[in-house]
Amino acid sequence: MAAPTETTILTSFLTSGNALSDIVPFSKFAAYFPKDKRDLPAVRTLYADLQGQHARAVAEVGRNIRVEQKISNKRLRNLRAAEAEAGTALVDSDPASLQLGRAGQELADRSRPRHMGISEVNEQLQTAVETLSDELNALEDAAADDMAVLADIVDRLSDLRYGRISAQARDGAITGLQDLYKTAEGL
Repeated sequence: MAAPTETTILTSFLTSGNALSDIVPFSKFAAYFPKDKRDLPAVRTLYADLQGQHARAVAEVGRNIRVEQKISNKRLRNLRAAEAEAGTALVDSDPASLQLGRAGQELADRSRPRHMGISEVNEQLQTAVETLSDELNALEDAAADDMAVLADIVDRLSDLRYGRISAQARDGAITGLQDLYKTAEGL
């Protein structure tokens, strides 16, 4: 059986079985409140909100692990390509024994000004495009998650929605939300 990868270890340790109800069951959570307040609907609402926040945080950790894995794979491919070009073994074939610092230092020691052919430039540009595309997708996912959270917050602003606040406060809130929306769109 193959040794587990860093991604497998991180994913299983940081994201598996990490539901809030596994960590703190509702009964234990409610016990932190005074006895006369434990049965209030607000306690359940708060617990549900915390569950949602926790689930989003765990999902973000999973996304970050996947993005870092893609970046690591691209770095490894680049090191192996440099190894093939140099004709020497800069990278061990066993990923568990990969030492990027040592390999990177050997690459730096061997580097000297040279002219690259169009195919080499094209390959490096393609790799850069793939890396940037992956990072852009990760940022878009994070922005979509942030927009969902913001939409949820705005949805909960019932006072604003039903006009129960002063006109001055309402106008300030609307201006602030419009600025927030413009900022979020610019991401």
